[in-house]
Amino acid sequence: SSRTHRDRVLDPLRDHFCATGFYEAITLTFVTPELHALFQPEPDRQPLAVEHSSRRKENLLRQSLVPSLLQSRRENERHGNFGVDLFEIANVYLQADPGQPGSEPTRVAAVCGRSFAELKGVIESLLEHLAPHARLTTRPGDLREFVTGRGAEILLDGDACGWLGELSRDITDQLGLRDSVTMLEINLEPIEELVELNRHVSELPRFPAVDRDLNFLLNEDVTWEQLETSVRHSAGPLLSSVSFGGQYVGQQIPEGRKSYIITIGYRSDERTLTNEEVEESQANVVDHCQKTLDAMLR
Repeated sequence: SSRTHRDRVLDPLRDHFCATGFYEAITLTFVTPELHALFQPEPDRQPLAVEHSSRRKENLLRQSLVPSLLQSRRENERHGNFGVDLFEIANVYLQADPGQPGSEPTRVAAVCGRSFAELKGVIESLLEHLAPHARLTTRPGDLREFVTGRGAEILLDGDACGWLGELSRDITDQLGLRDSVTMLEINLEPIEELVELNRHVSELPRFPAVDRDLNFLLNEDVTWEQLETSVRHSAGPLLSSVSFGGQYVGQQIPEGRKSYIITIGYRSDERTLTNEEVEESQANVVDHCQKTLDAMLR
């Protein structure tokens, strides 16, 4: 039989996680109430329970893959296998309507001992490989399970589709985990919809890119996403890349403000850019950021 669309998505997805040092896990669909309570991204949603003599303890259908992966990580630690990074691809069960959209979504989840930024890089590189034209962003998340300031909601092309964050010790201590744990969980369906399985090639650039840095002073509540969007909106047709250069808060920065360094790349497919062309685009960016974000150049 021919491979399905999902097969063609899952194969490179598994390859990517394994290539970045993760091991695939297969865990039970049923969990105990205690395990279920470890990570509840939708705390108001009631779990589905099974009343049967064979399921007196593990009688809840899981609503997240994360608790089972945490349990697997703990079992590895108990057997001397420390620092095992795990991922799983499986269904979760949100409502008793089999076959209905959203009732049994397939999710991809991972737990590891890496930093928030490292795990974010794993999912970013995965999406860059599977769906290079999709835009993955994050926004601060306030789930109780996360360490304050180290949790986020994942968005794909602006739509919420998962969570990423470092779990608090209140969570990991319940299982007796030795080290801190960072997790991600994302719905598979949005990835399937945006994946690009048939690739097109293009000629390598014949002319060099020109990179310019800008150091903006911004209000504390301005996010990197807002700044990046403003730059992309105003830089013009020569824009080729926008990247984060750093953030600074401290001495010489007014209270309630922060400094963002942003690197902007410009390129033409037809010629080498002149300094005047680049400076004109830079001026447009600065003007737009000043008007829309109350930004100031440092």
